[in-house]
Amino acid sequence: MKDLLQFLSILAATSPPVTAVVVSLQQALLTQTNRDCNGTVIGSPLTKTFGFVEIAHSGPSEIIAVPVLIGAAPNTAYNVRVIQIKDGQAVDCGSCTSGGGTLTTNNLGVGSAYIQQAVSPGATAAWVDLNEKDQCTNYYNIAPLPIV
Repeated sequence: MKDLLQFLSILAATSPPVTAVVVSLQQALLTQTNRDCNGTVIGSPLTKTFGFVEIAHSGPSEIIAVPVLIGAAPNTAYNVRVIQIKDGQAVDCGSCTSGGGTLTTNNLGVGSAYIQQAVSPGATAAWVDLNEKDQCTNYYNIAPLPIV
């Protein structure tokens, strides 16, 4: 609950002043399930969790993702991508080791990040993928969530 309140405080502080803001907030668990760029599972889905991601949409133009990674490799940097989906395909999958935000774990393997980006025209879903900056094969992600 404390994380949610901190997230909402950040969202309120970074949102432009308006008389009414519609915020859609969703949460999903991070796993090491292998996915292709459109978010489809490759192989068998894995169920062991390593934290969560909170995704908010402040209207149709902005998406905010806050991944909280727990139990990962200590003192490790991860590339964080918010991958949007339009017509069943990734709008821009990007590189697994660069080009996104950065999440760095502490000596206990815990870390969080704040990623904010524009919603691509026509995008209907988004998912979050964290890849170790030194190797794409160490990853955590969530399934695609609808952009509402």
